[in-house]
Amino acid sequence: MRQICIMICLVHLFGKASMAQPGLEGIVIEAYYITDLNDSGSPEFPLPAAAKTYRVFVDMAPNWGLQAIFGATNGSTGEVDTLIIRSTQPFFNHEGLGSAFGYSISTNILDENTVLLDSWFSTGRSSNATQGVLKPDDTNGGAPAFPNVDGLLQNDDPAAGIPISSSDGNIPGTSTASWTLIGLFPSDLFVFDNIDLAGDELVILDGAMTSFTTLLQGPNASNRVLIGQFTTAGEFSGQLNLQMRNTLTGEIQQWVAETPGSGQFTSSTLKWAPNSLPIVSITTPSNGVKYTSGATVDVSVQATDSDGTITQVEFFFNGMAIGVDSTTPYEIAFTAASSGAITAVATDDAGGQTSSASVNIEVNPYRVRSVEQLCNLENVCIPIEVIGEGITDVIGFDIVLTFDNTKIIPTGNIFKSNDLVDLNYFNTDYNIDLFNERMLITVFLNSNAPIGTIFSGTGDIICIEFGKRPAFSAEDSCVIWMTSLLESFSGGGVVQRDSISSGVFSTLRNSTFLGSLAFWADNSPISYDPDNPTDFLITNITGINSTCDSSSATTIHPDLVGAFTHNLNDGVYLSIDRDIEGMTDVQAVINSFDAFLVRKILLDDPTFDPTIFQMIAMDVNIDGVISAGDLSQINQRSLLIIDEFRQAWNYHGDGSPMPNYERSKDWLFISDRTILFDPAYSQSSSFPLDDGIGYSKYRVPQAPFCIWTEIDILPFLCPDFGIETYFGILIGDVNGNYRYLTHDGLLRSSGHRSIHSGKARFVDNR
Repeated sequence: MRQICIMICLVHLFGKASMAQPGLEGIVIEAYYITDLNDSGSPEFPLPAAAKTYRVFVDMAPNWGLQAIFGATNGSTGEVDTLIIRSTQPFFNHEGLGSAFGYSISTNILDENTVLLDSWFSTGRSSNATQGVLKPDDTNGGAPAFPNVDGLLQNDDPAAGIPISSSDGNIPGTSTASWTLIGLFPSDLFVFDNIDLAGDELVILDGAMTSFTTLLQGPNASNRVLIGQFTTAGEFSGQLNLQMRNTLTGEIQQWVAETPGSGQFTSSTLKWAPNSLPIVSITTPSNGVKYTSGATVDVSVQATDSDGTITQVEFFFNGMAIGVDSTTPYEIAFTAASSGAITAVATDDAGGQTSSASVNIEVNPYRVRSVEQLCNLENVCIPIEVIGEGITDVIGFDIVLTFDNTKIIPTGNIFKSNDLVDLNYFNTDYNIDLFNERMLITVFLNSNAPIGTIFSGTGDIICIEFGKRPAFSAEDSCVIWMTSLLESFSGGGVVQRDSISSGVFSTLRNSTFLGSLAFWADNSPISYDPDNPTDFLITNITGINSTCDSSSATTIHPDLVGAFTHNLNDGVYLSIDRDIEGMTDVQAVINSFDAFLVRKILLDDPTFDPTIFQMIAMDVNIDGVISAGDLSQINQRSLLIIDEFRQAWNYHGDGSPMPNYERSKDWLFISDRTILFDPAYSQSSSFPLDDGIGYSKYRVPQAPFCIWTEIDILPFLCPDFGIETYFGILIGDVNGNYRYLTHDGLLRSSGHRSIHSGKARFVDNR
């Protein structure tokens, strides 16, 4: 019957709740004080070790007053709205001077020993003549509680905010308001007044503390009412149910912590619990992972908070902060410099922090450096080096190196470096064990080394030479491991290093082709200056396929000495295009003397012994024969009767352009290698007659429009090549007058013409 009676009384006294503007702004819990050793060590007035004092305020909107705090059965839902004040450890109750209600404590004893921290309920008063306020709202500093006559309660732990010795949260104020108990007995509150009970919770299922005749309001405009102070070394939690009334309208509101019924209100602040600390762990890297000094260490952390959110994760290495991440996934990267421990500290939205278990990494300052080189080199030198933070105080090394005996073999050459110590101060020795595919190497100071000589810093120690085996392909690789390195120190002792970063020896085919262009008559460079383009007739060089119908998008030009660099990935054939704009006056280079030399050939004049270059220059129609037709066109071109030579590959016999017409060639190019090794470019043995092989007026070799670089693209081959020279021939310039020209713009072109996609007729398919 007791529960039913209490609910009837509440309904009768409180009336019906409305749905107007909320009167409750929230419950404020202030961390008031944290006990230190000075407080807990006092034999006469002991406080629990590391106890915290909390003050609980009801924060209300203006014109609202508190009438009751209660626990009762909800009439509409049957749910029990329980009032709970709980701790995982007993509440502190001052022996002799404490009370279950703060207003029952005399103000003049607040400055004695630990009375100030007694646990109690209240109606806004913190003693019989003071009002309780948040410490920042205290207008009279430490009075009346300080100075403490026993020199206690001096701790200034920042977790408790303003020290109570500076602001004790008690201001002058008198009131007659006190709690009237309904459905409760004074003994129910002994948990806050009887030290023998050692109580740790108050649970009210059906009862109330009321103040109907005097509404409880705050002492200032914030309208916060202190309803309790609780000191405990345990975790503090609770939930409240409240009754409030508006002083202007008479409106009544009920606020419950759980399951509000019709017309009732709720707020998340009515229920509180100890902050659950975050859970945090490092997921990457794993414990014991080894890194080479200078490598990047990627750290990933998993962090969760059961009763809130993670605000940040801070990362530490050997106790030093290395970064913060405030968003998931929580991760950071840093450079490995030394061995040590990684930890992460997660912070939640309530300020709680948890540190992860540490993850240890081992950082090694040694590595076998990887080497990549062109495949035509038979030997390779593999360095053993110190990187990252470097080393010091080392006086020797014992190294075990392993390798793939099917691909490489040590030559026995070990090259010393002076990066870490003067190379005259140390020697090396070795033993090669081919059966076990390993090489034992010792590095030690010799008798030249002065006292105090050490290996220190970073750089190469030694470089071990290997030769390639036949099984090592043109484009291939193999791994060299340093399975062990033993450091010897100047002060004695050794350190064993293992799991050292391996190195890779790899080869690649040379894709850089070096060439040069020269004029046949005097080997002068056919050059170009991009900074002064109008001084030169431009030469366009492009990579192209073997059928001359698909060229690269990349065009290159020779430099001032005629040299160029071509990427073989753009094609192993070259198209070299150098043409004169139509109707350009060519008298300086193509004239009657060139026609005269052609006549000598036509008439078998023995006084003229032409070179292959002159023969190609005379065959201006590129039909493979020196004839009167060539002579006629030279005469016409020299006088600008025609703007280009009519050539067999782009004109019909009647002089009309072919359907796939492209402008005629003014220059042709022949490689030095072709001149030296192709019999077609040697003079006929029966010259001026034709021997069926070499050149004569009856047989002129046709220079290809697409010139093979002589580089084989088969992957298993490793071509060995140097610089190839291509000799330029100005068609029609039989006597080589071009050599006497200066870059005065006489034969320059303001634009340039690119190779079209139409298939050319002449291809070198050797």
